[in-house]
Amino acid sequence: MDSVEFTRKLAEAGVQENVARFVWDEFQPYYFKPLTPYPTDRPIGDFKIDGDDLSDMVTRYEKQFNRRWCGKWVGPDDPTLADFAVALTDSTTAE
Repeated sequence: MDSVEFTRKLAEAGVQENVARFVWDEFQPYYFKPLTPYPTDRPIGDFKIDGDDLSDMVTRYEKQFNRRWCGKWVGPDDPTLADFAVALTDSTTAE
């Protein structure tokens, strides 16, 4: 899957295109060719990505999109990448 297809799949799940690209870019370093991110991948359950790394992604998202953390994660405990993208928006508010 390339970034265009990944973005399209997340858009079908209701994720804004720019947020989908952000998620692709953030998770790309965790994959080694020929593997690429898929919307159904679970960063915690499948890849054991540290919670601190995910928190850092949320912080970068806040800065890049001028949003502020609501104080609570609004999403599943073991999200797919699509869930993670949706939760980024749902767990933050526009400043």
